[in-house]
Amino acid sequence: MKYKQFNILLLLQVFLFIQCSTAETSDSTEKKQHNDFVNTSQMTDLNTSSSDSNKDKAIKTKNNNIEGLKQNNFKRVEFGFNIGYLNDLQDANLYERALSQIKQDGITDLRIYEPFTKNIVQNPGLADKLLSPLTGNGFKILLCLSNYPNISSLHYNKAMNNPEQNNMMRFTNRRAPDNIDAYQSYLTNFLDNFQSKNLLQDMSFEIGNEPDAKKYFWGQTEDFIKIAKAIKQSLAKYNKPIYCCGFTSNFANQGSSKNVDYYNFLNDNSFFDNVNLSFHFYKNQINDITKIHLPRLNNSIITEFNLFTSLTQKSDSKNDIVNSPEFGSVLIKALVFAYRNNVKKIYLFRLADTKDKQTTYGFFDNNGNAKPCYKYFTQIYNVIKDGYNIGVTSDYINIVGKEETILYAIRNKISIPQKQIVASSKENNIKNLNNDEWVIFKN
Repeated sequence: MKYKQFNILLLLQVFLFIQCSTAETSDSTEKKQHNDFVNTSQMTDLNTSSSDSNKDKAIKTKNNNIEGLKQNNFKRVEFGFNIGYLNDLQDANLYERALSQIKQDGITDLRIYEPFTKNIVQNPGLADKLLSPLTGNGFKILLCLSNYPNISSLHYNKAMNNPEQNNMMRFTNRRAPDNIDAYQSYLTNFLDNFQSKNLLQDMSFEIGNEPDAKKYFWGQTEDFIKIAKAIKQSLAKYNKPIYCCGFTSNFANQGSSKNVDYYNFLNDNSFFDNVNLSFHFYKNQINDITKIHLPRLNNSIITEFNLFTSLTQKSDSKNDIVNSPEFGSVLIKALVFAYRNNVKKIYLFRLADTKDKQTTYGFFDNNGNAKPCYKYFTQIYNVIKDGYNIGVTSDYINIVGKEETILYAIRNKISIPQKQIVASSKENNIKNLNNDEWVIFKN
């Protein structure tokens, strides 16, 4: 009799063990499906439980978990804006109101590219004239050395006759020179002039702008790598931060499968000694910032960030998306990515629309009026500008700032805390969030 009882108990224990294992496996699978962009082993887990009569996902954090997050492991990511071409600054009125607004909101980092357009090369002193008002007003410049002066003393390989490139040559040259020494001499004189006028004090440099895209570098991979090494050598005497190479979103998401030579270049420890990685991110309906697996992400910067690479006045649907809460959702994912990978800075593209209204993906229109996307940016930026921490469950992500917290839902029907709401991606029924919706509340 005792033997039979023992067998029955043993069978019961085995049954319960199998049930528990099955439940754990199911829960693990569910978490992976809803949390595929978060490596929970690298983050603080808020360990919440959830249940209510309506089967909504109620948030019940452990005692003082948010306070604990607030006090430990805070990180900072800075933000800046792209101006565009250095030559664009000749229209000073275009940027005056926008620059005043972002400075008031605490943003002083600006990225400017292509300092060697034809107009600037033919007018010595114009470059420092354009930059002086910015540096004198407290702005910090990331100068992207992404084109090359088209002058008689520099020789270029013009073997490839490309009509589009020939047309662009009227304005800019993106073909690297063959005579490296002559180019280094020109670049040194250019930067020595900046130094003599105290323009280098708050300046850093980026070598290249999407060299893996044929439109923005007119040459082969080996041509870019050769000129990049020469530029680094020339910049060394100025002891300023250097980044490389402004790779495209496609390269950032596809890596070696997109361009194995550039991917191998990223493993060049000699070149990347005292040089940090820079790359771009545009969602473009296919890219996912959580799936970027580039080497050297630690201390890297994102030098162009937005939802679409191409936006014009006629891109009504795209403009509607950029100026919707979806911009905030993608930015929140970027903050999680930046936290996990120690990304230091993100430059939004771009500050303002151009005067002729051909491009309309600025955060301000050409009259200096902020667009809705700027509102969503500042709502999120105000949470994290003094540092932030993150916590994750299978239901939601918390981005915890000093005074406010962003709750981003990764499942449907997530109940939110009964706290003061600062901002939300929803206009109505803010009591519950669905996947990809977010809310900001006071801590």
